[in-house]
Amino acid sequence: MDPETLWSERRNHRGRPPAHTREAVVATAIGVADAEGLSGLTMRAVATALGSGTMSLYTYVSERDALLELMIDAVTGEQESPTASGDWRADLAAFARAQRTLLRGHPWLPVALTGRRTLGPNALKALDHGLALLEPSGLAPSERAEAMALVSGFVVTYIGREVAEHQALGRAGDARQFSESNARYLATAAASGAYPHLAAAMADTAAKEAKESKESKESKEAKEAKEAKEAKAIKATKATNAARTTRAAEKNTAASTEQLPDPDQAFERMLAQLISGLG
Repeated sequence: MDPETLWSERRNHRGRPPAHTREAVVATAIGVADAEGLSGLTMRAVATALGSGTMSLYTYVSERDALLELMIDAVTGEQESPTASGDWRADLAAFARAQRTLLRGHPWLPVALTGRRTLGPNALKALDHGLALLEPSGLAPSERAEAMALVSGFVVTYIGREVAEHQALGRAGDARQFSESNARYLATAAASGAYPHLAAAMADTAAKEAKESKESKESKEAKEAKEAKEAKAIKATKATNAARTTRAAEKNTAASTEQLPDPDQAFERMLAQLISGLG
């Protein structure tokens, strides 16, 4: 695979004009990978989804690895780019969250990134934007690149593990049963006294999670109290039943998203620790 040829805007085709564009082939391949994972991403599967012969795909890409590079760069273009606020740590965290959203949207991507060999135009653009967000940090340009690599590596690894666990456990009921059983197993191991340092780390993590849960609950209760007061005021002004119903629905939606699931809390805590050590 030749990166200069792969990312060239000029691609020579021999014989008849191609029936599809390379972009269409890549989009089709992304759809296959989203549905079937990387194990289901074969040239035959992509050709079938495209409605063409397998050999015809080599008109657009030289090999499967080249196709995968194009897919990675295409979905990288979907990543949102946070606007620079001047607070480089907050901006870097926003960049990491955008990357997490992208990876979750394409579960095959974390594994694909571990074998990526070149950076396409979208990846270069995202990297350059990330480096620009770090400009107020005072880090040297090379140190900014290292910081970006460190944070991006954390995000890819974290979401990769998350995706792998989800795929291994399958149904939600199985995942819940495994999680509960694993928690009991680790608690027993920690209580045995054989792993004192691990036990201390687990206890500290549990205390932090309990504190975060308590703070979230208190915030939720304060929000509900405020909303109840506002609802009373609305009632006093003879608001219609329809308006009250709409407000209740909005309240329920806000309450349901007020507290992040544990995996998100863990991600945010680890991300904050990582970024706080930079600069």
